[in-house]
Order: sequence, then structure tokens, then C-alpha cells
Amino acid sequence: MTLDILIGMALGLFLGWLLLQYVVFRTLRRFEQTVTAAMTRAEPTEKLILARAELTNNTFYLWNIENGAFLAQGTNHVEIMEHLKQRHDLLHSQVKVIEGDQDVLDRLRAADGA
Repeated sequence: MTLDILIGMALGLFLGWLLLQYVVFRTLRRFEQTVTAAMTRAEPTEKLILARAELTNNTFYLWNIENGAFLAQGTNHVEIMEHLKQRHDLLHSQVKVIEGDQDVLDRLRAADGA
């Protein structure tokens, strides 16, 4: 009889421990989902895309410095911005040309009237 009581107590403790683990795990999972949902709803921060400019046949080409990806092309700033908007989601991004031959950068500024 004493052995039955001890086995019953051990089984009860084990089942209680399993239940506690389940409740804690479920609570943590819900908390994680809440935090993840809040982070995805948060307003994204503005991203700065650094670009390199090249000039070929009076057309400017912009390349992403970080990954070498093609960004856009155009004969002036307005065309480049139109192509950037067509190809990329720039809602929270800004493109800044910081590399290229000085002559190319000067011609790009002159094409913009700056």
C-alpha cells in the first residue's frame, strides 16, 4: 500500500511537471507571436542605398555598392528616379550616388541642373 501511494505521488508530480511545461511553452509561444506581429506592423526605418554611377553613350547607370546589383538608368535625374520607382520599392529608401568617376558625377549633377 505504501508503494502504491509513492508511485501515485511520483506519477502525479511527473504529470504536474508536464502540464506546467506545456502551459509555460504555450504562454511563451503566444508572447513571441505577439511581439513578432507588433514588429511587422511597426513602421520600417528609412534605408539608404549607396550607389555607383557610370556613364555610357550619354546614359547614366546606377549600381548598388553593397551587392553590385543594377539599380536604374537614365539620361538625367528625373529618368533615373522614374526607373528606380518602377524597379524598386523606394517608399522607405533613399538612393545616394557616392562613387564613380568625378567627370561622371559632375555630368550627372549638370544634367540635373544642380
